[in-house]
Amino acid sequence: MLVITSNWALSDGSLTPARAGRGLVRIEAIRRAVARGGWGHDGRYRPLAGATVVFAGDTFDWLCSDIWAGRDRPWHTHRRAGRARLEVAVASVLGARSVLRTLRRWSHSGIPVPAADARGRPASVGRAMIPVRPVVLAGDRDWWLPELATVADRLGILVGESWSDGVRGVRHGCDLDPLARGDGRRGVGRPTLGESLTVDLIVLFAVAARAAPGLWALVRPTVGRLCQARPSTLPERVESLLLRSATSPSVRTRLVSLWRRHVAQWHVTARREPPACDAEFEPLDDLADWFDRLDPLGRPPASVAALDDRCVVPAAGAIVGHLAGPDGPVADCHSPVGDAWREYLDAGPPGPAVIVVGAADPGGGFVDAA
Repeated sequence: MLVITSNWALSDGSLTPARAGRGLVRIEAIRRAVARGGWGHDGRYRPLAGATVVFAGDTFDWLCSDIWAGRDRPWHTHRRAGRARLEVAVASVLGARSVLRTLRRWSHSGIPVPAADARGRPASVGRAMIPVRPVVLAGDRDWWLPELATVADRLGILVGESWSDGVRGVRHGCDLDPLARGDGRRGVGRPTLGESLTVDLIVLFAVAARAAPGLWALVRPTVGRLCQARPSTLPERVESLLLRSATSPSVRTRLVSLWRRHVAQWHVTARREPPACDAEFEPLDDLADWFDRLDPLGRPPASVAALDDRCVVPAAGAIVGHLAGPDGPVADCHSPVGDAWREYLDAGPPGPAVIVVGAADPGGGFVDAA
């Protein structure tokens, strides 16, 4: 059985909750999915022979951290930035140790599921252990994950850029997103547009709000969702998540002032060191104007709206783009008998989370988690 999930965004806890507890809820949902995969077309239950669980990128969000509030940035190439990257990674791993312990136990002992009784039903007593192989792939928010491959190997977890069983291929797919395309990944000294917006706008805004009396309680619960917002919807997120929560006009005014000040600062930084963006236009001025307006009902400029065009079909092969919904990630499950279904790992269905581009057949295609 193959289970694919992505975009868990486990952080170091400095600006957003570390989400280890939520991670355990999601892990349990995956265990139930593996147990469900034991049902065959004949209506009989047989525990699976094995399962592969692929975390297809952005399992961690290492961009959303106050470690980047100083001079260092994740895309810098000097040693100090390298130490900062390692520090935020280690802090996130420690925060997620309960999840990683479960994955290690699965890797060494298997996933516990009910055994089958004589009638081909889950037995009320007894259990079977399903051999499992956890695989964690790098995304655009945890692109230095391969640097921890040695540690992951000791936990029995495979780490890499992509995975394939010879029929299906899985990767994160950030190269299909104009916000994440370009030469800004892998610490070559220049950010992608997505990295620039997350670190030089959202993170610095959040750190300033943390230092402002009475604002952090409003801002902290929203930071993760602001980081996930597309540029076209960011003013709406700021309005709905922050300004509507303000209990007084004075607090609202302070939030608006703080936001606009950081939009202006981001614009200056981005003009001085232009981020990489694989688009046929220069969006920086339009982005700054759109963010400053805070008009959730307005229509974004064409250059901003075009940044949402993130699914580009490669030259060959069908693609399944696994996109995180606003209410959390999903798991795309493929059983050995050809069944496929989707597990919602948080409270419930967040809406369409898997987009099929082109003609996909159940036995092939390329699974993309962008």
